[in-house]
Amino acid sequence: MRDELVRRSQREYVQPTTLAMVAAAAGERDEALALLHRACDEHDLYLIFTLYGFPTTARLREDPRFAEIRKRMGLPSPLEHDSHPVGRS
Repeated sequence: MRDELVRRSQREYVQPTTLAMVAAAAGERDEALALLHRACDEHDLYLIFTLYGFPTTARLREDPRFAEIRKRMGLPSPLEHDSHPVGRS
């Protein structure tokens, strides 16, 4: 599947988030994070879901490069989010 997506991306546009999820699932951390940075550069609409909605990218969350992407998007860190729950003043 991964090889097919890479070949396809050479012929037509494949969202970097799709490629990043496949790379993360294959254990290719550096490639996955580079693709997530590219997704951020391209304003990929699926980036927020890819960062937090899929188990394949969960293991990337501990990497400092993941935090850079989160900061570029203006998202709070998990600790900041926990300290300001919705509905509290």
